[in-house]
Amino acid sequence: MRLVTVVSRGLPGLVALATAVAFWPSLGSGFVEWDDHVNIVNNLAYRGLSWREIRWAFGTIQLGHYIPLTWLSFSLDYALWGLNPFGYHLTNLLLHVTTALLLYALARRLLWLSTSFSELGSIVGGGVAALFFAIHPLRVESVAWVTERRDVLSGAPFVAAILLHLHAIEAEGARRRWLRAASVALYVLSLAAKSSGMTLPLVLILLDIYPLRRLPGGRARGAPRSSMRVLLEKGPYLALSVAAGAVAYYAQTHGAPSPATPWSARLIGIFYNLWFYVVRTLFPVGLSPHYEAPVHVDLLEPRFLTAVLATTALSVLALWFRRRWPAGLALWAYYGLVLAPMSGVMPLASTLAADRYSYLSCLGWAVAAGLIAGTVVDAAARGALGPWRTGLAGGALALWLLALGTLTWRQTHIWHDSERLWRHAVAVTPECTLCRINLGNLLQPRQPEAALEQFQAVLALRPDRVGIRANLAWTLTRLGRYAEAADQYRLLLAHEPGSLPVRSNLAVALLGAGRPSESVELLRGAVAQGGAERMAAFFRESATVRPTEPIPRLGLVQAYLALGQLDQARREYQELSALDSDLARLLAPDLGVAGAR
Repeated sequence: MRLVTVVSRGLPGLVALATAVAFWPSLGSGFVEWDDHVNIVNNLAYRGLSWREIRWAFGTIQLGHYIPLTWLSFSLDYALWGLNPFGYHLTNLLLHVTTALLLYALARRLLWLSTSFSELGSIVGGGVAALFFAIHPLRVESVAWVTERRDVLSGAPFVAAILLHLHAIEAEGARRRWLRAASVALYVLSLAAKSSGMTLPLVLILLDIYPLRRLPGGRARGAPRSSMRVLLEKGPYLALSVAAGAVAYYAQTHGAPSPATPWSARLIGIFYNLWFYVVRTLFPVGLSPHYEAPVHVDLLEPRFLTAVLATTALSVLALWFRRRWPAGLALWAYYGLVLAPMSGVMPLASTLAADRYSYLSCLGWAVAAGLIAGTVVDAAARGALGPWRTGLAGGALALWLLALGTLTWRQTHIWHDSERLWRHAVAVTPECTLCRINLGNLLQPRQPEAALEQFQAVLALRPDRVGIRANLAWTLTRLGRYAEAADQYRLLLAHEPGSLPVRSNLAVALLGAGRPSESVELLRGAVAQGGAERMAAFFRESATVRPTEPIPRLGLVQAYLALGQLDQARREYQELSALDSDLARLLAPDLGVAGAR
């Protein structure tokens, strides 16, 4: 009994310490160019705790997410830390530790309910489950990436809601009502942080089947219960889930609309995701911030065919052994249910999979790890293993957890800064064009040659990404390769004939290539394409940003001439003459015809 007490008191501290150590490098990380600058660094709307910021938090669907509680947590961080990234990373880490400790309590209870474990076996199993979840490398993206606060903030109340629901089932009277109300309230908080927990009502029904056995499908435990009463308990959760799903769908389709995805591709994506996180849970190497979806999803492609066959096989095995090992089917069902909203049921633009989607969905695999550990402990206590085998099993388990923690420590370092993140992403997923674009954009100011290599690789991988030609052309311009830059801009202009930025940049490249007359004709054509008023507004802004460059002045002269505003045209002509007299002389006939002296 004394050993049970010592282990029970010591394990939570060990879980918290191990988690803090594994993610310690994140406290020295900065914000990264992967939505952090959009959401945090350059976003003024969340900065404060007044009614204005609160109203914005509950009204925005920025980047396709409705996450008011997450925005309010950022507001609190800003009040405490300003834009010091240390504070934001500290909050993420503390929230993750909280989720791990809550999972310890939940896993311990589930193992006791679903097995004949001793108290020590349940305690050790719960601790291993919490450690496996907390220090697994798949958690790094959710913890070390400030923007993904929504995962760690939604995870703690999600786990707590399940835990309180289990306590409410065994309580009576007013205590039961208060526990259930608290569970529902926590579910509200989880959904307000991120809608990924919308499948919780189905998870609770699954628990009623196994291990609670309160519904048909599990062996009866204790007195018979009314199935209808058990299902009605889930009413408040279900109502919240439906509302959250509707809001999430609206936010995704209106806040960050993506191209329509065929249902055949989504179905294959579901199988791929189910297999992807199983493999990454067992072999957490080569992790990337972005796993890019191909242009066309082909079932016969090896990775997709393997996923379909493997997932089908695992499903068949779980069903086949459901009577001998009901926990296996329950764990597989939980995994599929919670992963469903992120696995292709809803369109996910260019994202095929993401480490962050494992945060809630892989809780079941953590419980499975705890089940293995608890089995070993109880077998050792009965003398079924013997000292040598017990030591070997314990050592293997310790080495396994140590390896996970080491990988997590290394993976956390990768999120230190933007360049390190995207260099790593390109190294482990060289086919990811978005990763190469992000790296190229970061390298362009300091290493344009290196940036050029990334943009050229993008075009080689995905010729359909026409927009990357703008990055490529601008880099060529910086390198003084104006003729090549002009060729790229012309190809881009063929797809976007009305784009004033493309015409302006093409005019810059043509001027640099020694073809000023073509620059004049190009911008003269912009009047017909976009209208003189629009052209004047665009080049006024350009002249403000780039006051020493002649092309904005050239555009203004032509726009004002088209508008009949001769005085403004003359003033801009004088500015152009001071910047590039040769280019200005090409416009002299136009001004003369207009009545210039």
